[in-house]
Amino acid sequence: MNDDSPSEKLDELAKIFEKDLMEQYGPLLTGDDLRRALGYISKDAFRQSMVRNTVPVKLFSLEHKKGKYAFTKDVAHYLAAVRVERQVGKQPGGDIDN
Repeated sequence: MNDDSPSEKLDELAKIFEKDLMEQYGPLLTGDDLRRALGYISKDAFRQSMVRNTVPVKLFSLEHKKGKYAFTKDVAHYLAAVRVERQVGKQPGGDIDN
């Protein structure tokens, strides 16, 4: 069993996610790639989250470009944080999340 602290697990997992996402998308995510990476099931759900300002990573615009962008590194860190939070919050013999 791995005895790393939650912050060590977070850093390790974020690096893995970042490497995978960088290889696939490069340093910036936008459009459907960003939506899917963050787990939104539809364009409308993602759009509504943007309107409500509840997207879990910082979005920005680029001059002379359409759409919103996020740094791949920020998305990777967010995904790792969600994963570590779910792992740390689980107790042996507790309910299983799907």
